[in-house]
Amino acid sequence: AADAGEDHGRVADGAHRLAAGDFGARVPERGGVEFAALAADFNRMAAALDAARQARRQWMAEVSHELRTPLAVLRGEIDALADGVRKPD
Repeated sequence: AADAGEDHGRVADGAHRLAAGDFGARVPERGGVEFAALAADFNRMAAALDAARQARRQWMAEVSHELRTPLAVLRGEIDALADGVRKPD
């Protein structure tokens, strides 16, 4: 039972780290059959969450990059209108 408590503690610690935003959290896949399976499932879940976080960051970077040019053009047009260089039509 002491081993089960240690196994439980490792999985609980991993879950707390993951909940705190540490998407690199992994737990050793050892111990009793159930805990080893639970650890493997936890590690797959953590990897999936990490991949989703990375994909979201990549998507945001790409969207930000794609919006810079049209926003710069729009800002230039607004500045030209404000400065009287262009007339509103």
